[in-house]
Amino acid sequence: PVEPIAIKLGRIRDIDEFYLNGILIDQTGSVIPKLEVDFQKVRIYSLPSHILKPGINTLAIRIYAATNLNGLKEAPVIAKEKDLRNKLFTSEVFPMICGYVFIFMGIYFLVGSIVRGRTGENFFFALFSIFIGYYVLIRTQHRNILFESFTTSYVMELLILICLPAFFLN
Repeated sequence: PVEPIAIKLGRIRDIDEFYLNGILIDQTGSVIPKLEVDFQKVRIYSLPSHILKPGINTLAIRIYAATNLNGLKEAPVIAKEKDLRNKLFTSEVFPMICGYVFIFMGIYFLVGSIVRGRTGENFFFALFSIFIGYYVLIRTQHRNILFESFTTSYVMELLILICLPAFFLN
């Protein structure tokens, strides 16, 4: 069996549709029925072997953008799908590990401050660590696992950033 191949388009602002030989393969975001953008997701689309034909194939990308910051941010790459996904995962392993370490460290200090009955600095440090951990995870492609829509994840990201200074006021 032939290994599946894919195309990595990188990040595209705001909405895109990817076509292979005139057939819609995949899309990120939507215009109808509700405008749903996603400018953080790294696009990796499979190229189905049953649609590929010998000789010349036509790839097309339709991009919808609400700003003039639209378009491809990097050159598309065609390679084995497994390699593209592994490379993306590998590039984000360190931030994801850091995010989880912050969360677990925060839980440790939260439990410790509750058990000891002191909700002083340890409590606020715990909340700060948990919030930073979630923020770091949201800034990776983990965002697509944690949230169904980009808009919800972006709102959460901003709410976390707004809440962080409150932990320093104590």
